[in-house]
Formats: sequence, structure tokens, C-alpha cells
Amino acid sequence: MSLSSLGVVTNALRLRYFAPHRQGTDRRDEDEAEAQQQGDTGTGPDALASENNTTERTDMTRTITIEGMMCSHCTGRVEQALRAVSGVTEVQMDLEGKCAVVTAEGVADETLAKAVTDSGYTVTGIR
Repeated sequence: MSLSSLGVVTNALRLRYFAPHRQGTDRRDEDEAEAQQQGDTGTGPDALASENNTTERTDMTRTITIEGMMCSHCTGRVEQALRAVSGVTEVQMDLEGKCAVVTAEGVADETLAKAVTDSGYTVTGIR
């Protein structure tokens, strides 16, 4: 009887501290592979900004540097907050560069910064 109780307690402790095999880096590799399939080269925020910066457009492209983003859920939250701002036409997120490239027409930098701050992240610069 005591051996049975010992077995139950041991299994309970083993399951309590069980960590799945797939953590952190595996998910990042999957995200990179998915981005390459979608045609994203992942060359960073400067390349994203140069793609959107044409002389024919009347809207402005800004790169917002954001602290606190750690995963794709974080970038999704920030992207959703920025898309909700009136006048924003396009948002491209870069998790590795910790920035967002925003194309907007007639939107003040303070409005974009407030949207990011309200979603729980810190804006460290807008250029």
C-alpha cells in the first residue's frame, strides 16, 4: 500500500514539473520559415521602410521603435492597435528589429505613440 502511494506522489510531482520539448527557439524557427514562404525577406526595418517610401504617394511612412515586444502575440497586439488609428493605411511589424513600419496619412506621431502605449508597450523613437 505504501509503495502505491509513493508511486502516485512521484507521478504527480513528475507531471507538475514537466516542460514540453518544444520551447522558444523552435517556434522562432517556424516563424522565420513561415515568413520566407510568404515572401518576407526579413531584412529589417530599413528595408521595410524603403519599400513603402515612394515619391508618388502623399502618405508618410514612419518607423516606430517599440520596447517590450517578445513574441508574435505582442506584435499582433501592437499591429491591431496601430491599424485602429484613423488614417493608418498599412502596418508592417518586425519582431527582431522591435519596430513597426507604419504608412499613414495625416496622423501625428503622438497619436501613433499613444496607440502603442495604450496597448502596453513603450515607444522609444519614431523616425
